[in-house]
Amino acid sequence: MNKIPDLLEIQKRSFLFFLTKEIKEEIKKIDSFCKSNNEFEIKLYSEKIKIKMPVLSDNETQKKLKTYKGEIYIPIQIIYKRKIKSKIHNIFFGEIPMMTKHGTFIINGFPRVIINQIVKSPGIYFNTNFDNNKKRITNALIISDKGLWLNIKKRENFIWAKFGKDKKVPIFTLLQSIGLTQKKIFHSIQNREFLKKSLTFINPTSNLNCLHHLKIITQAESIVNLEARNIFFQNFMLKDSYSLGKAGRNKINKKLKILNTTEIDTLRPEDILATIDYLINLDYGIGCFDEIDNLENKQLRSAGELIKEKLKIGIITITKKAKEKIEKTFINFLIKPSKNLTKWKNKKSKKQLEFIFNSKTLFNSLTAFLWYDQLSQFMDETNPLAEITHKRKICSFGGGGLNRKRISLDLREIHPSQYGRICPIETPEGQNTGLISSLTIGARINKWGLIQSPFIRIKNRKLKKNLGKFFLSAKQEENTKITHNQKIISNKKLNKKSIYNKINYIGISPLQMISIATSLIPFLEHDDANRALMGSNMQRQAVPIINPDNPIVGTGLELETARDNSSIILAKQSGLVIKSNSKEIFLKTFINLNKIKITENRNYWKKFNQTLKYQLIEETSNITSLYNTQNIFKKLKKDFLKKKLKNEIKRFKKHKSLKKIKNEIVKYTLTKYKKSNQNTCINNKQLVYTGEWVQNGDIMADNSTTTKGELSLGKNLLVAYMPWEGYNFEDAIIINERLIHKNFYTSIHIDKYEIKTRQTEFGSEIFTNNLPNIKTPNLDHNGIIKTGKWVKNGDILIGKITPRKNTLNQSPESRLLRSIFGKETRNVKNTSLRVPPGISGRIINTQIFKKQTARVYLAHKKEIKTGDKFSGRHGNKGIISKILPQEDMPYLQNGIPIDIILNPLGVPSRMNVGQLFECLLGLAGYFLKENYRITPFNETYGEEISKKITFQKLYEASKHTNQNWILEKNNPGKSRIFDGRTGKTFDQSIVVGYSYILKLFHLVDKKIQMRSIGPYSKITQQPLKGKAKKGGQRLGEMEVWSLQGFGAAYNLQELLTIKSDDIQARNKAQILIIERKKISKPKVPECFKVLIRELQCLCLDVNLHNTTK
Repeated sequence: MNKIPDLLEIQKRSFLFFLTKEIKEEIKKIDSFCKSNNEFEIKLYSEKIKIKMPVLSDNETQKKLKTYKGEIYIPIQIIYKRKIKSKIHNIFFGEIPMMTKHGTFIINGFPRVIINQIVKSPGIYFNTNFDNNKKRITNALIISDKGLWLNIKKRENFIWAKFGKDKKVPIFTLLQSIGLTQKKIFHSIQNREFLKKSLTFINPTSNLNCLHHLKIITQAESIVNLEARNIFFQNFMLKDSYSLGKAGRNKINKKLKILNTTEIDTLRPEDILATIDYLINLDYGIGCFDEIDNLENKQLRSAGELIKEKLKIGIITITKKAKEKIEKTFINFLIKPSKNLTKWKNKKSKKQLEFIFNSKTLFNSLTAFLWYDQLSQFMDETNPLAEITHKRKICSFGGGGLNRKRISLDLREIHPSQYGRICPIETPEGQNTGLISSLTIGARINKWGLIQSPFIRIKNRKLKKNLGKFFLSAKQEENTKITHNQKIISNKKLNKKSIYNKINYIGISPLQMISIATSLIPFLEHDDANRALMGSNMQRQAVPIINPDNPIVGTGLELETARDNSSIILAKQSGLVIKSNSKEIFLKTFINLNKIKITENRNYWKKFNQTLKYQLIEETSNITSLYNTQNIFKKLKKDFLKKKLKNEIKRFKKHKSLKKIKNEIVKYTLTKYKKSNQNTCINNKQLVYTGEWVQNGDIMADNSTTTKGELSLGKNLLVAYMPWEGYNFEDAIIINERLIHKNFYTSIHIDKYEIKTRQTEFGSEIFTNNLPNIKTPNLDHNGIIKTGKWVKNGDILIGKITPRKNTLNQSPESRLLRSIFGKETRNVKNTSLRVPPGISGRIINTQIFKKQTARVYLAHKKEIKTGDKFSGRHGNKGIISKILPQEDMPYLQNGIPIDIILNPLGVPSRMNVGQLFECLLGLAGYFLKENYRITPFNETYGEEISKKITFQKLYEASKHTNQNWILEKNNPGKSRIFDGRTGKTFDQSIVVGYSYILKLFHLVDKKIQMRSIGPYSKITQQPLKGKAKKGGQRLGEMEVWSLQGFGAAYNLQELLTIKSDDIQARNKAQILIIERKKISKPKVPECFKVLIRELQCLCLDVNLHNTTK
């Protein structure tokens, strides 16, 4: 894939279409409305609608905890008796949350993402099944965009319809009740003989008879015949209550071959007749059944369409309230209309219009969706990959989606039509498997909501790249022959009758079938799909560390993934950097130069490219290239820059359209230590310096998880696959202590602490630095800790006092103060906010809002420790079980100690062999000082090409360094290493190399918990569950079996009684421990009493009796 498209294009395009077209269409539906006597009319000019962009930028909105929103203004006019018209006023209609340039919404200062929803596409679907009597039923289901679904079924010779909760309606009863005669029905159906058989069940003699029968079926005998006739009309032919949508009407027209425009989005009698005709023809092999799981029958609803649904609700509410206000507002006008006519012509009418339209209604409807709906979620900001993946997710739940109680296994499975559209690998583990997925790299959405995949046209075995990309939907792909192997097309030995000669299209890249997270796994084709799933999911859980590395072995998509992240700073225009520091970058841009787009073929870029040194493998030049890690701009000298600028200015002065070269200075502000939604740190680091030339689109500043513009989530570590005294049993990991000393995996986390003041019955709480009996040098005059201070466990962050009841204090101290100063001491309680246990760090920011709410942001480091979770990119995960000193770790033949030891038994059973290729190629890259970018599915370029690349590079590394142990002849890929404790070699050769290892968000500090006493459940009297509730440690069945197996009877008794629900014994035990006395024997626990009650409920006479010896 030469160039990856904008990964956020789907979200942006959807919301842009909503702003430019769909808002106007929805407001146009309420073009005007009148008072009941039609004397007054309020006209809305929806075509001239104006949207005012937000005043604050997205960064300022987050800092001030506001909502990023725009304002809608609609030109409105009052018309009296169709003659007298007021001025057209731009009335404030309401506020609407706006999407930022990064595809997010900011609500109350928090970035949120609207997930794409996949639902059944409106239209008509034919399927077949069998009833309880094993009789075949053919079914036609008409799915609407709004309103009831219509079901038309056929069993043997009987056809009936069903909609809503009503009973079966015979098809002749339905058709004749809406005005069709039997003669007209028979003329509209091809197979009339079959339809005549249906009359043997029910043969209504007249339309009036049909209406009477319809009343009985719908249990509405009290209604008149005219209302019975309107039952179908109101449910399926009225625009206010029913709509197929443009997509649904288009699908019905194509399926039933109806010549009709997509503007008519309600059902017509012709549609039902055509459906019956198609239903009958299916028995004779004419037509085909539909597969509901096929992507051609599903549509994707992005942010714009989901917000549009809530906009409709808001507009309906506004119109209802407006009509009620119109009736009340114009009563006064009708008393003396002649005197008030002049008032309506001037600006006073604007106030009346603003009163009629409540501007808060629309905003409340949309923010309620963005804040509470399950499709609107807090953006995952753990790292850039997590953010992009979150914006490209596809969910089957939400309004109009699947119900969790009715999900079958078929809905979770991978369908062939998903190829190139939905990633078959990336999906959550657990109950949401297959129901939440991710879009592939090249997928896009058409105007009908169908997912399309890109292909290149083939004609006469030749690629027609000049025709561009062809985006095909699942339906369009059915009648084509597609391949992804270019060698098949160029094979001249194939016969003319071969099926390969009929190929019409070829995929643009093997990467087009997987998501962006999956495409970051090198040697993906050598991994089992289950482990690849874990690898793609765990990359999104990688915590940003202080100094990440570029991977030695990557896939080439690291740069593209980082570019679309919200915290990366890109140059909007080409120019010269005139000032650069850690907080801001100033770029001098030449406006006229940026207007003319001929920057690609400049001479200095040709010279510039010649300075880069690429070393390619001849056999695999198509798939492997070396990554140059040096900063290219540092090589440019100041003289060269000056000459380049002079040449450019002279060149463009000759251009006729430019008379004068203009320049402008653009400021870029870097984000410093910003808290993410997941409490990780977002921090920009400058990449360009004063005097350097920057091209439009270049990356000017890294963030916490990028290095030189490439995605960097972890570190390259020296790995050995070997057992080590059982400490790496069951995926446990042993690491070198130097990883801690050198801060390899130290991460910065930012916590937010907030406290509010409230009004009590004895007075109001206040923030203050004047706390009773405490010195507070670190607090400012507002009682908030100063920025930059180092704090530890127990330190005061925000000083607050709460007044207490004024009772006469007779303590010696208070009496002495009263006698000396003649004043009463303050009767207040210190309720300050303190640093919680186990945390120490530095204050980076403080906020106070109207003296009621105060916030403090504390940044603290977290080093790796026993219990933290590590993983690679191939689903190889584990927990740190042992941290060894550097001198005790095994070491290579050149003296380099191993960084991390993994269990070799974790490879064959999991079938993720890709980690071994990465490990060995990484070893070669380390000694050759080269980085590699291996595209996934490179086996299409030749058999065992991964093996050839790896061993060729190992051979080059051994020759380049004169270290033959890198590639041993007898054991290629393995080497002999030494035990750090004894200095002796291990008995067998071991796989050693450099792998890319990530530190995951599942840190032991968030998992570990200690409890002596705490809260108990009121029902079971057992300790509560969970760290947040200060719960106890769980003792399950398997733990009980284990203690029984070891014969630890007293230990088990203690766990099941004193430490659990023996109320009397546990209360006594606390007192006896404090008094250092012997703990008494436990008594009957509460769970045993519950068991007795359950047995008594089964009519068993079981009771507790006290017996004496």
